[in-house]
Amino acid sequence: MRTLVSFDGSTFNALLWRNSLYDLSVFELTSGLALLGGGLPSLLVQMPLFILQILAGGGTLPRAAMTSFYKFISQNTPMYQNIYNSFNAMAGLGNSGSLEQTLWWIVLAGLVFGGLAVAIGYRGTKRHGLAAVIPAKF
Repeated sequence: MRTLVSFDGSTFNALLWRNSLYDLSVFELTSGLALLGGGLPSLLVQMPLFILQILAGGGTLPRAAMTSFYKFISQNTPMYQNIYNSFNAMAGLGNSGSLEQTLWWIVLAGLVFGGLAVAIGYRGTKRHGLAAVIPAKF
């Protein structure tokens, strides 16, 4: 990629920062879903969501050409924001504030989901709520 596209250190730093924010948003989103889903069974939700994000990311098919289902996935998951954030950084465009803001909102939502799941079923010495779903010994 570096031999095809030439960019300086500030572009690399922008890509590093934006992809770190993306990683944080994906981690918070999936960990919140995993806690709400009771751990291991949440893989049944996370894997299709991951595949749908790739399809609805907007890197190969623009959002205008997507069906309403994929537009919804594209607007409400972090993949689209990261792809266009990276495009903006590599092209030298500065209009990525709303994309970064969306990623921060996803981080906040993941923290809230995770906090709610822990408050509901993962506290105390007795296993109750969602904690009872996860086996105590592996």
